[in-house]
Formats: sequence, C-alpha cells, structure tokens
Amino acid sequence: MCSNGVSERAVNPVGGQCGMRQFKKMSISLAWETNAITPPEPYSHRNSDSMLVADDTNVLERYADVRSINSSTEHQVYTVTDKSTGEQLIVKKIQRDDSIKDRIANETSALKDLVDVKGVALLRASLVTPSSFWLVFNRIEGIDLFQFLEDRAFEPMHEDDAKIVCIQLLKIFCQAHERGISHGDIKLENIMIEPDTLRVNVIDFELCSINLKRRKEKKAKWFCENYSGTAQYIAPEIFSQRPYSPEKSDVWSLGITLYALLFGSFPLMLEDVADVIDLERHMTAIQFETIEGREVSSHAKDMLKAMLCLDPDKRPTMEELLRYPWVVKRGQERSL
Repeated sequence: MCSNGVSERAVNPVGGQCGMRQFKKMSISLAWETNAITPPEPYSHRNSDSMLVADDTNVLERYADVRSINSSTEHQVYTVTDKSTGEQLIVKKIQRDDSIKDRIANETSALKDLVDVKGVALLRASLVTPSSFWLVFNRIEGIDLFQFLEDRAFEPMHEDDAKIVCIQLLKIFCQAHERGISHGDIKLENIMIEPDTLRVNVIDFELCSINLKRRKEKKAKWFCENYSGTAQYIAPEIFSQRPYSPEKSDVWSLGITLYALLFGSFPLMLEDVADVIDLERHMTAIQFETIEGREVSSHAKDMLKAMLCLDPDKRPTMEELLRYPWVVKRGQERSL
C-alpha cells in the first residue's frame, strides 16, 4: 500500500478546480523537446492481416448506409451496413502516414491476441489503400464514459454502479497484462458503456505496448520507452523519459478514470509538463472530496489512493486490485 498522506478533501495539488467541463480543453497536445502526448481518437479493433485495396472508393463501395459520425484532419469514422450480411459495422479511415504505420500494426497484433477477452472491441478487417489505412469493427452499442457523464451533467455514478464498471475493466486489463499487452491510453473516451446494463467495452489500443516474453513468463520484467498518452491520465513516471512499467502506468490511468466516475471531476488539472515534474518531485498527495454530502466508502478511497500512488513500485497490479476489499465486498450488482 502506498502512503502519501492523502487528504479527504479534494484541493487540486497543481492549482485550480478539476472540473470535468474543463477537461476537453486540456485534452490537447502536450509537448516537450522531442516527445508529444496527444489524445488519440476512440476506435476499436481486432483480427486479420491488412488487405491491399486499389483506392478509397473501393472500400466504401462494399457497404451500404454509409454515414460519417466523426472526423478530423487525420481520420474519418463511418457507420455502415455490410451489403452481403446486413451487419452494422464501424469503419475508420486513417490518413496513411509512416509515423503511425507501426502503431496500427502493433494494435492489430495486440487485438488478435485478445480476441477471446470479453469486453475488448472486435476488429473485423484492416485494409490499406495508397492513401489510407482502413479499420473495420463490429459495432458497439452505447456511448463512451465521458459522454455518459456529460449526459448526466457530470453527476458522479452511484458507487455500486462504478464498482460494476471497474470490476469489468480490471478483469479486461488483467487478462491483457497477463498476455504481455498494456493499453497505454486508458481514459473515459476509450471505454464504451451501455447505460442500461453498464456493460463496457475497451477500444483504441493504438498506443499499446507488447512484451512477448511476458506471455511465456508471468513474472518477467517489463519496461517500456513509449512516452505517449493523454495528458490528464498519464502516469507521472512517464514524464521522466526513462524506462517505466506499462502495467503500473495503466493502473494510474484507470485510477484517474475511476476517480472521475466516483467524483464527477478529475483529481489533477495539468497545465503543462512542469506541473507533473513538480508533482512527482515533491510527492504531493492526491486529495479527495465528498461531493455535496455524498459519501464515498473508505474502501473505495483506499483503492484509489493505491492506484494513484506516485511511486509506481508501490502501486498495485491489476491482478492485486481484484483482491482489494472494495472489489471483493460487492454491493447490489446487476447480472452482466
């Protein structure tokens, strides 16, 4: 257990309020000398080697009911219907660039290995044209967790409901880590939820790390030099630009996500890299608050304190978190 002298009142250690409404303005590129932290757009995948297609038009001609649902300068996302099967699918078109080629290949490889893990989105196909990468996924019902909170005016989830979500995620990431795969960008936007059932699916493994040795040897040392992520969720040790444990950084990011679900806000509002470096150097305690008299259990707070321990060596693994009292002592849960 990590002891950081955590307070029960949430005052932002770096200054200012940590409201959810401010978050989207903060989810931008955060750069230093040679590395940038950029929030990837959400999408899901899994399966099969890329197939070469003559041009972009040939890809969309395979589908009916093509509708654009999201776009940026680098990508477009469509909902489509497979003409041969009638299935509803998601198609993502990504501008072809050598700088992301390896990341897409890495993600596709990881998702092949997670094909039997419940709660990981399914990649149906990957296609390549001279100008684009195309990824085709099963359609996932629901909305992402950020939209879920936004739709309820950032009112925190009931603790039992947050626990249902968290246990699913712990099981998903525990299985991934056992197979030598870390997600690398756990955040509200990369978790889809069905509001009626609270069933979740994890998407966007583009920043994942893979350790082949871990698949054969569970206790094999695993360090990473991929200094990427999304500003509000990134573990402090990543900013040191030294090899770090991707398992423990995933735990930090999941801790930030769980905090947001329980409190409707973020524990930190990072203005720039200097904030994080200062935070790590002084080992400043991450603090908690109870919203408008709404209590969060001591077991939940204890687990959050452990997940957000600034020392990654003292931070628990996903497997260890599954044995924490808050997880083991279940409340009124829905059958998933």
